[in-house]
Amino acid sequence: MQETYEKVWHQQGCVDPCDCPVFILRKLTGKDGNEITDAMVDISSGQFRYRPGVARQEKVKRALVDWRNVVDGGSQAIPCNDSNKEKLPFNIQLWLEDIVNKDNGFEVSEGERKNS
Repeated sequence: MQETYEKVWHQQGCVDPCDCPVFILRKLTGKDGNEITDAMVDISSGQFRYRPGVARQEKVKRALVDWRNVVDGGSQAIPCNDSNKEKLPFNIQLWLEDIVNKDNGFEVSEGERKNS
């Protein structure tokens, strides 16, 4: 089992930090990273198409392993599964993608790669 870590979404109206949504993430494997990179582009039509939404969805799906305090409008807990991950609000998906990018080297520049 891979090591996990938690990130708290400090949403408006969340008075007690213990009640804020908590997202449990894992570092991606090399295989995950390669498959995400492959999914980001489509050359099947003979043209190069960058697909950032597909990449974001794959990053969240693969890195997000569980959550706490994620509830529906009636305060019922929502289970963490691939279908519900896709239903997360766009701003939360962007936030999670940013974390995954930083923690897994998706945003490492060529200079940083050479100097590390």
